[in-house]
Amino acid sequence: MNTRCIVVIGHVDHGKTSLVRALTGIETDRLAEEKERGLSIALGFAHRAYPEGIIDFIDAPGHEDFIQAMVSGATGAQSILAVISLTEGIGAQTLEHLTIAGLLGLTNGVIAVTKSDTLEPSSHAARLDVIRSELAQTPFADAELLLCSALTGDGLDALHLALQKTLSGPANASTPLQSILPIDRVFSMPGHGTIVTGTLLGQELHVNTDAVLQPDGRKTTVRGLQSRGEKSNLVKAGERVAVNLRSVAVKDIPRGAALCVGDALPPSTCFDVSIGLNPWSNTALKHNEDIRVMFGTSSEIASVRVFGGKQIAPKQSGHAQLRFKKRVVGFAGQKAILRRLSPPETLGGATILDPIAMPTKSTNKRRLAVLQAAETQDIQAIGNALCEAHGGVASLSDVARLSRVTTQAAEQTLSDAFETLGPDMISAKHSIAACEAEVLRALELYHEAHPLHAMAPRTSIVPRSSSALANHVITSLTERGRLRQQDAHLAHCDHDPMSNLSKDQRARMAHIETSFRESSLSPPMLENVAESQLDRDLVALLIDAGNLIELRNISLNQTLVFHSDALTSAAAELRAAFPLSQSFTTSEARTALATSRRIIVPVLEYFDGNGVTARTGDARQVVQANSVSTSDPV
Repeated sequence: MNTRCIVVIGHVDHGKTSLVRALTGIETDRLAEEKERGLSIALGFAHRAYPEGIIDFIDAPGHEDFIQAMVSGATGAQSILAVISLTEGIGAQTLEHLTIAGLLGLTNGVIAVTKSDTLEPSSHAARLDVIRSELAQTPFADAELLLCSALTGDGLDALHLALQKTLSGPANASTPLQSILPIDRVFSMPGHGTIVTGTLLGQELHVNTDAVLQPDGRKTTVRGLQSRGEKSNLVKAGERVAVNLRSVAVKDIPRGAALCVGDALPPSTCFDVSIGLNPWSNTALKHNEDIRVMFGTSSEIASVRVFGGKQIAPKQSGHAQLRFKKRVVGFAGQKAILRRLSPPETLGGATILDPIAMPTKSTNKRRLAVLQAAETQDIQAIGNALCEAHGGVASLSDVARLSRVTTQAAEQTLSDAFETLGPDMISAKHSIAACEAEVLRALELYHEAHPLHAMAPRTSIVPRSSSALANHVITSLTERGRLRQQDAHLAHCDHDPMSNLSKDQRARMAHIETSFRESSLSPPMLENVAESQLDRDLVALLIDAGNLIELRNISLNQTLVFHSDALTSAAAELRAAFPLSQSFTTSEARTALATSRRIIVPVLEYFDGNGVTARTGDARQVVQANSVSTSDPV
């Protein structure tokens, strides 16, 4: 069954409530004050069944003091029913309501010209021409004008036919992916407890569904549903609904709250938005200006941070960050109305591009590029802009949120041009290729500048991109045999510094190696052997080749270098002194090897790491006849 939610708008005293009563037989003024004053001050609700479906009518107050109620009523509506008095023409609030409707994305609907019975038929045409000319400045300039009278019933049949046609109209484009109910009324009923009402957005809502009241994060459960006075197990998006909630009191639900299924809509204090100012506005929206923002059923004060400039000029558009004084909840694509605080006037409208934005500077050009991409809804452009803003990588959930699709849909759409780096992290394939080329070229240049260095420090090679992207690229290049890595160093796999040694350098290397070999477990201090940069490079090559092994005495903050033969001999001496299964202490090992504690501590720790010995508390055992590894990292 088709359903349609229509908001009824217009100037005060133009007959909105009377017309809704004539169309539906339902009185929408429910408050005593409304009946006493003869004008609506809160939203009223009615419905009418047609052969093609059911229309829910939301009767919005027409007085300028109740703009927020009108915006709340338009939340979730798919069409409008604008009511204009034939005798009075278009009132100031009618023009503002029509403009607000357009800013909220409601650009289709029905224009009912009421009180046709109050003027002679001969004057109708002239009056309609005036009204039509006044509509020219609104989004409804081409809408059909339908004369009618709630008192006599004249023209109601034609009005019913026009309303029925809206049932086949297009759906609202700015629809959330989740079930969201912006709450416009809260009350309690004896025997039932807390009831909230609103127009359901997004997806169906079912009885016994777990939900969260945002922005406070209060958990609750849908105890019961009622739509148009009848109980139901589910309600579809776009329908008016009353929801009976468990475990929550009326006082716990603040104005502007929203009932959300799941926790997919976290609260925030920042919205990134696109803004369009009213065509008749002659004032700019200034950077850092405080304004009132109306969205859903919320009406909050926010400070405007204009991206890329000090203001948005009259009649122009731009991008900004709205910073609220307290947490709020919205969704990407949601429309908002912006009003000046004093004097109160509608400045324009906004579309929420990112409802959970992080505070950033208004001069952030990369963030502006992200918002410009989000406005186009080009998912690949959004992905590229986010990657550019975050060092080559993007969060898949960020892409999905800004694109207003699920993460699964985003991943599938981007699969040809993007690659998954890890959980919720992607990068454009061209960015990965560029990073790979940059790493390989940087290594090539390093090897050319330092031909005797076995490896390059990673910090001098990795580009200034995301560490996640760099890690992915280096891991991929290593797996593909393009480079090798050890600790914090990298090298081309085909880089062979030994082949670059001259005859004299080879002789010097042999001399250095002999010095360490002959020193056994009493190695010389490195600075005494490697006096020049060339010597230090040669020692590094010997360490890389495994001929020399570098150990660390952490307690003394010393680096010791041994020849591999010395450690192999030491392991053999330990096995001879302490056969398998015989425990020994550090002191006993020091005595067996005739060395000092400065030497024995790092040597035994090295043996532990290579499986020569096993430590239990303060004792060790030789566990197997392993030879000392010269390739394991120290």
